Amino acid sequence: MSEALPLLVAGPLAAAALVAALHRFVPGLVLDAIALLVALACCGGALAVAGAAREGPLVAFLGGWAPEDGAQIGIALVADVLGGGFAALIAGLVAVVIVYGRLFFGAVEGLYQALLLVVLGAGAGFALTGDLFNLYVFFELIGVTTFVLTAYRMDDDALHGALLFAVVNTLASILLLAGIGTLYAVGGSVDLSALGRALAEEGDGPAVRLGFVLVVAGFLIKAAALPFHLWLTEAYAGAPAPVCVLFGGASVTFGLFGLARVLSSVFAFGSVPEALASAILLPVGVATALAAAALALVEPNLKRILALTTSAHVGIVLVALGLADPQALGGASLYGLGHAVVKAGLFAAAGVLVAHARTSDLAALAARARDLGRGGMTAVVLLGLGALAIAGAPPGLAYRGKGAIEEAADAAGLPALGLVAEASGVLAGAAILAATLRIGLARGAPDEPPPIALPALAPGRNGLGLAIVAALLVGAGLLPGLAGLDESVARGALHAMRAEDVARTVLDGAPFAASALPASAVPGAELSLRALLPPIAAIGLASLLAWPKRHPTIAATAPARTGAIGDAAALAAIGLAALAVVAALVPG
Repeated sequence: MSEALPLLVAGPLAAAALVAALHRFVPGLVLDAIALLVALACCGGALAVAGAAREGPLVAFLGGWAPEDGAQIGIALVADVLGGGFAALIAGLVAVVIVYGRLFFGAVEGLYQALLLVVLGAGAGFALTGDLFNLYVFFELIGVTTFVLTAYRMDDDALHGALLFAVVNTLASILLLAGIGTLYAVGGSVDLSALGRALAEEGDGPAVRLGFVLVVAGFLIKAAALPFHLWLTEAYAGAPAPVCVLFGGASVTFGLFGLARVLSSVFAFGSVPEALASAILLPVGVATALAAAALALVEPNLKRILALTTSAHVGIVLVALGLADPQALGGASLYGLGHAVVKAGLFAAAGVLVAHARTSDLAALAARARDLGRGGMTAVVLLGLGALAIAGAPPGLAYRGKGAIEEAADAAGLPALGLVAEASGVLAGAAILAATLRIGLARGAPDEPPPIALPALAPGRNGLGLAIVAALLVGAGLLPGLAGLDESVARGALHAMRAEDVARTVLDGAPFAASALPASAVPGAELSLRALLPPIAAIGLASLLAWPKRHPTIAATAPARTGAIGDAAALAAIGLAALAVVAALVPG
């Protein structure tokens, strides 16, 4: 199975080149079929890899450059359960976006399919690489491609979102590259395991801490954690609906996965105090989880509401990573999977409404609610169901994952973090549900229709097909999940945090001994009446918010919601300075 790892990366990239070469000569439907078959094949292959990695990581050395005497010269692909699962998620989302794009646009240029295949290949490489510099390279390839996809429609909103996306993510790229260079100067390697060992030998020091802060800051920006979140709302607001489906499920997840990967490999050998990561991730996670969800409550734009609740999700995952516990990591993985699927479904449902009303402004959507048709009203219902899933309604994936994070917080003596996760879910769910109620109940009307931001549906099509795609995604997030999924995720998290054992397998060729899985490590939560409290609370809060004719706004939140590049840069500078202060103050 190790031999298949390079194919998961090279296959989609080769297919992207083929589609780009043929797009002027081959009908778009054929190109869609090619891209869809590649995406489905990669999804199946990645799932097979994740299953084979249950007993230990799979390793492939590109070009046959295997380590000698523990020294790694070549590039390794290292697949574990979480990496293989993440690659499968990306492939599945790309397949969904190909179908959704065909229904939404009617006809697209061949480069659209090629761009999606590049995201797929780079995403697989990002999930499977065992090399820190290649992690950066694949991340940049994803960033450049998604920048182009954001501006795909070439209207004012799309170009503004793409520009802010490019500026802020370029800053993140500079920080990441500077951090990797600093760590390489100290450790002399960019292989994740070899670098972790080398940094541990050097010990905690100013250079290692500098590299740590730069790398963490870069990933936090890519993940849209507060105060680095402004690019996310503008990019999501300007991107066409099919691209938003991909963004909603995968965009910030790349940053979170990369952060989790370096924390569980490069910095897991004791080169920096565990307290340093917790001192950064826990406060940032709490602030992001609560502040982003609160901002979503007062946001009058549907797509921006979904973007802000995505940032709130980032905060919950950062809290889990800050706990540095296998159960928390497993819970974060399960919660992230559930959120990715549901949020993709929410953006798919929002795309139906935006395509009908030609705006994502809540007041305008509410005024035109009676003209939405069957597909539009189905999308409204799906928005409500997805909001309940975001709030933590059982028995979905997000509910079980969040339950595991809360159990890990309780075991660490920090039960307040579990309450933060619950509160963030309730606020985020209430924000989406309030918007849904305002549209469904047709409350409010704009004084003047806002400018058209997106095209109407393709000629001859209605929103029913789009709503079916959204229903499949939201339904997948609400279902209990496949048999053995919780155990596989827990085992993958436990193995991912055994950095020294992984290093012996990758660098020394030693067999990986699978651990016995304690029952407490399995993500999940028992069904009880208490489990119904968060969705009930979200419904109550949403009912209050949906009652006024106009959506409530708070003037003091304007700087936090502006899309100005200068404001985004200023907030990023403040956040970076705060991280540097924390790194300087935490004792060794």
